[in-house]
Amino acid sequence: PVVEHAIREAVKAGSTWFISGPVSMFREELPAGMFTDAATLNQPPADIAPTALLPQNLPGAWSQPITTAAAISQALSVAHGKALPWTTVKAAIDSAIRARLLEMVSDSGPWPCDWPGSASVRLQVPKEVVIPLPPTRKYAEAELQPSELQDIVDGLGDLVRAGAGLNLRFVLRLEAGDGDKMKSEQVSKLNQILAKLCSKLRLQ
Repeated sequence: PVVEHAIREAVKAGSTWFISGPVSMFREELPAGMFTDAATLNQPPADIAPTALLPQNLPGAWSQPITTAAAISQALSVAHGKALPWTTVKAAIDSAIRARLLEMVSDSGPWPCDWPGSASVRLQVPKEVVIPLPPTRKYAEAELQPSELQDIVDGLGDLVRAGAGLNLRFVLRLEAGDGDKMKSEQVSKLNQILAKLCSKLRLQ
């Protein structure tokens, strides 16, 4: 009983992370019956960056343009190889909403919420997302024609050599359509080609 009490207090205070099968708890009260031979105590989980929840970084949660808080939690757990505590996931989602990287859709359930309500919290990426960068990072952005993109590809070697040690990152956004509804077969054909070129790109 003394040891169980100490563990409960440590988990509640956030000094240890409790995992037992699918149960993952941190900074919350442990319910009764959690102490089994399979239970483990772990170092507190690291904070999750808001940008880690975006479709390009967490595709497992975004099979559709709209996802749920529960789907994000499950995809993050798969990516980390263990069930993440809801308190940690909730903090990341809350940060992403406040940073305007994610937004709730009109028919979403209430936020914030406990784990049982996470399946009703519906989220999407705003049409215009501005990812905040630290002041030490620079970026260049422009709308390119196919020929201009080809010029970039041709000169990529020089670009990478000049930027050695600067952690260059390339973010590509492909848009299709111009006001008229696209035919499903057109989208399907484009996605088939994209899948061959880069599995990370898919029209939604």
